[in-house]
Amino acid sequence: MKRLVLIALLATSQALMAGACVVRARPAPVVATAVAVGVAGVALAPPAPRVVHFETRPGYVWIEGRWAYRAGAWEWAPGYWVAARPGFVYVQGFWRVDGGRHIWVPGRWQRARRGHVWVRGYWHWNGARHVWVPGRWQTSRRGHVWVHGHWVQGSGGRHRWVSGHWKRPRRVRRR
Repeated sequence: MKRLVLIALLATSQALMAGACVVRARPAPVVATAVAVGVAGVALAPPAPRVVHFETRPGYVWIEGRWAYRAGAWEWAPGYWVAARPGFVYVQGFWRVDGGRHIWVPGRWQRARRGHVWVRGYWHWNGARHVWVPGRWQTSRRGHVWVHGHWVQGSGGRHRWVSGHWKRPRRVRRR
């Protein structure tokens, strides 16, 4: 009985400690999050996702920032870089709506699939609100490269979304 009580206390303390926390380190902020067992989610929808522009860094993966619900208010937790894991792709976390509650689904590493490319998930504006479009595996196309969806700045400083697409790389002529 004492052992069962000890196990229950340990599990409860770990679940409580697993709540979202923000750890700031230099040079880039690091956000460590976990979902505690039994968390029912948040009724209030998170604000629109922030658009962040960044240059790619060879050997690193960008973990997108997100809105976190803390102390009764939404707080932005900025994105950060992590070292890439050879043979894996990072699947970004996202907010899932279940029964009117918003539940954070943490990001994870997933083993790469031979002959496929990972098409990253993204936030889509449906005219009323932002909706998460989950990532998926797409069969590779011979002689093509996948260009991930991204934001580009147009005239007047306005940004527009360019959907992901296949592209033939330009051939470099040798002299």
